[in-house]
Amino acid sequence: MILLLGLGRTKEYTSLRLRELFSHLVETLKNLRTPSLCLSLPYEEEGYNVECGKLTEVFLEEIADCLEAWQHTPYEDWIKALRLFFAEGESRVSEILLGVQAAQSVVQERLNIRVLIPSEQQKG
Repeated sequence: MILLLGLGRTKEYTSLRLRELFSHLVETLKNLRTPSLCLSLPYEEEGYNVECGKLTEVFLEEIADCLEAWQHTPYEDWIKALRLFFAEGESRVSEILLGVQAAQSVVQERLNIRVLIPSEQQKG
């Protein structure tokens, strides 16, 4: 299944607004029980207020919050197994990794984050 979901006008993005939007996104994913999510993050748009790294950080923090809220519920195993992919290409990997590191420092032990980057052999 492919579900395309827009988060509204990028010019209206702020960290607080994204936190609210990501909460709704995670709730939608939970209801669908999807095993994985591929995100394509907006960037380099005129008037855009939040960079890819911050988007990544805010989204991972929201997942950690949901994991904490859904402990001992049927959704706990689902969110622990959720796989997250980014469709940004090589130019954004370092920015996304900075967001992952920032999120990891905030969520600490609440969320186990593993980062896998395709090797050159897998690309071809």
